[in-house]
Amino acid sequence: MNKSMAGERDYSNCSIYMSMVNVYLKKRMYKEAKEKLLVVWELTEEKYGLKSLETVAVLEDLAEAYYKDDQFEEAIEYQKRVVKTYKEIEEVDPNLVEQASARLYEMYESTERLSEAIEILKSVRIFNNE
Repeated sequence: MNKSMAGERDYSNCSIYMSMVNVYLKKRMYKEAKEKLLVVWELTEEKYGLKSLETVAVLEDLAEAYYKDDQFEEAIEYQKRVVKTYKEIEEVDPNLVEQASARLYEMYESTERLSEAIEILKSVRIFNNE
């Protein structure tokens, strides 16, 4: 189903939008990438719900797009939502939580928010097992 048949704000267009996002990111067209990602996020949330792996994956992409656009505070806020949502999903692979937490740590560290970076490290499973 193409864009004109499904309607621009139809979930079936998300794969096309994600392809566009990839091109925009390669061309450093961050504003356009973020705009499409916001649409994909909304459509994915409508289809799968807020606490789904599909929706969280789009949130991760959104965090990365903001980070690449040097909008670090927005990137951190989205990444915090990623970590929180992964923790709320039943039977989620703990590695996903750890990877998302590690990325949040990197974002904090790169912005010199070292106290927050340390707190993230403490929350990772490896430290909780001691």
